[in-house]
Amino acid sequence: MIPEFFIVKRLDTSGTDWIVYHSALGATKNLVLNNTGIGSTSATRWNNTEPTSTLISLGTTTAVNGSGSTYICYAFAPSAFCMVTSWLGNNNSNGTFVPTLSTLSDGTLPMEPQWALIKQSSSSGQNWYMYDRVRDPINPMTRDLRANAATAESGDSSDSIDFLTSGIKFYSNHSGTNAAQTYVALIFGQPIISKDKTLLAGR
Repeated sequence: MIPEFFIVKRLDTSGTDWIVYHSALGATKNLVLNNTGIGSTSATRWNNTEPTSTLISLGTTTAVNGSGSTYICYAFAPSAFCMVTSWLGNNNSNGTFVPTLSTLSDGTLPMEPQWALIKQSSSSGQNWYMYDRVRDPINPMTRDLRANAATAESGDSSDSIDFLTSGIKFYSNHSGTNAAQTYVALIFGQPIISKDKTLLAGR
């Protein structure tokens, strides 16, 4: 599988960024997990080369490939339990619906979200929002965390969302989750499977 989302972090010095690749932005851009910036253009991040099923290309910047430095990389490819996606928000109180599909059954089987990392990528100043079913098991979900901030979970209903059987539904025009901007996400979930292990269509 070809990774569509990965994070690279330098380990041998303090204060370094978590550099993010997302397939919707391509190999000329990157995001930073620990700040609120937009996707920045840099040929020295991914060497202007898209990943393959066997290779992630790195440029010359010390953020991802300094000589003699130590790094860790977390890479995610679409699977039965993982989805990398992007969409355009509608800036409406009846917010965007984002379908979530697993790779089972030729990518047509709904995947029920259990955890999502969401970032607006086209304007600066927006957080990386994290939602999950363990901390917030009932819709609408309001208890988000921010990957870029050392703060407690928020309970702000203005950025509430639903995790549904076959996707994520937004319910506000909150700038961080549903403005008329581009959003990117990494989503983990479970395919819709009945008690007798039969694959089901989405509801």
